[in-house]
Amino acid sequence: MAGRERPFARRILDKIDALQTNPFPQDVKRLQGNRLLRVRVGGARVLYEVDHATRRLGVIKIDTRARVYE
Repeated sequence: MAGRERPFARRILDKIDALQTNPFPQDVKRLQGNRLLRVRVGGARVLYEVDHATRRLGVIKIDTRARVYE
């Protein structure tokens, strides 16, 4: 991983760790038409879902804004 990408990857991992404690942070958005949630990390988006029955968080996709919704 290039030197500049490493801090960005760390920010994404830190955000995912924070979602485990609070899966509904202030900047969360629910995607229309499904149960997925989205948070921003710089130019990237993290799509995830929360299973309340098992208390698990599942990351579905991490990508740039332009490609994440494809």
